[in-house]
Amino acid sequence: MNSFIFRLSRLISSIVFILILGTTYYYFFIEAKMYGLSRDGIVGLLFICSILIIITIIFNWLCFGKFSIWMKKDKFSDE
Repeated sequence: MNSFIFRLSRLISSIVFILILGTTYYYFFIEAKMYGLSRDGIVGLLFICSILIIITIIFNWLCFGKFSIWMKKDKFSDE
């Protein structure tokens, strides 16, 4: 079970990383070129990224008892 939760944590962290990169790319390279940079867009982007990171940190804290975005393999593997 510990190995499953560790892998789930890695999957969530990877998805959050991809989502943050994707939303940042979309905002700065696509939307900003069409509509221009706006303060509301940047604040919204920071809000979305912050929520994603907080969700990841809370999940890792509840499952492993450690405030971290990326858990190390040597501590939590069953092997």
